[in-house]
Amino acid sequence: MALISSLVVMLFKLVLLFHPLLLLSNHHPFVNSVQPFCHDEEMNALIHFNQSFKIHCQPRVDTIHYPILVYPKTSTWGSNSTNCCTWDGVDCDVVNGHVIGLNLSGSCLYGSIYSNNTLFHLGHLQILHLGYNNFTFSPIPTTIAVFSELTFLHLGYSFFQGAIPFEYMLSWNAMKDFRMTNLTYMNALEFMPYTDVFGSGFHEYDYSTTFVLKSVATHYGKIPMNLAVIDLSSNNFSGQIPEIIGNLKALYSLNLSNNALNGRIPPSLGTLTELESLDLSQNQLSGEIPQQLTDLKFLQKFDVSYNNLTGLIPRENQFHTFENNSFEGNEELCGEPLSKKCGDSLLPPSTSNEDDDSDSGIELDWKFILAGLMSGLVIGVSVGEMLIPRTRLAWFVYISRTRLREMMIRN
Repeated sequence: MALISSLVVMLFKLVLLFHPLLLLSNHHPFVNSVQPFCHDEEMNALIHFNQSFKIHCQPRVDTIHYPILVYPKTSTWGSNSTNCCTWDGVDCDVVNGHVIGLNLSGSCLYGSIYSNNTLFHLGHLQILHLGYNNFTFSPIPTTIAVFSELTFLHLGYSFFQGAIPFEYMLSWNAMKDFRMTNLTYMNALEFMPYTDVFGSGFHEYDYSTTFVLKSVATHYGKIPMNLAVIDLSSNNFSGQIPEIIGNLKALYSLNLSNNALNGRIPPSLGTLTELESLDLSQNQLSGEIPQQLTDLKFLQKFDVSYNNLTGLIPRENQFHTFENNSFEGNEELCGEPLSKKCGDSLLPPSTSNEDDDSDSGIELDWKFILAGLMSGLVIGVSVGEMLIPRTRLAWFVYISRTRLREMMIRN
């Protein structure tokens, strides 16, 4: 009986010891059932953010007429609960209650967004999805720099314009240093294994979105936190893509398609070695495709179609897997997989192997010639031994060897 009591006491102590850790684990049954309570200042920030827009709903489709679910998510905010963590499109950290996710995709928001908007009071945001709204061609405010923990940004199809504030995006520290192993998010977006003190598990948020690449729409029911994604497609952004984009080393997907961007493709994109998807199509980009992009060994989706690109298409590494529609619509672009061939001045130099093969063929021909001459010499000497006096035979051998040596020197 004493042994049983000791075991019970020991078990109770272990529960007390590990209980805080269990609460931090997504595997604990209480984590998903206990809803965190949001901070008052963040609740007020969300309310004022909502009040800064009109609600104007209209059917929305993407570039291939894929229907987008549209409804006013914010219309019920505050009506049923004062806990903003329960509001539609809002997600809070289960431990500290801070708002870390805001998915207002297709929420019928209408109006301009300014730098003093209370959205930028949500400094703990990690996911921000404002796609498929109407921000009336306002620029992205520079105060977007406050989101240092941001790993997912989707502003596509939302009527933004102006220059993309890349220099302010450099404050997004979570996108600069990202570590994950064996990740192919395009194939397994809903099931994202991660590693913590309790082993493998799943860490995901119930945010749905649609990625469109090369006129193919793929709908994902959930967006895990463990992704670094920027989607600014189908707006009216202008200006150039700066070299500093290469500092966002954590990027797995970058979509700047269907805007008015100009200038050259920055070679620094080749340093984003984790990048799996890059879409720069339907802009006004010029110049050649940087050879540095062939360093992107994990690149699975690539599209630069319908720009003003020129020169030879790289074919190293992943680039030999991309099809014609990744490059079409660039009149001065040439080389495989396009049917337009490049002129001699654009073709890469001949390889040393081809030169070696050519030289070895010439050497092989002379070997046959020399073998024939030597055979003839032997036969001639043998016959001469019988028919020609020795003095003349010696002269014949001398002349034959001299001629043979001269032929070998010349060739």
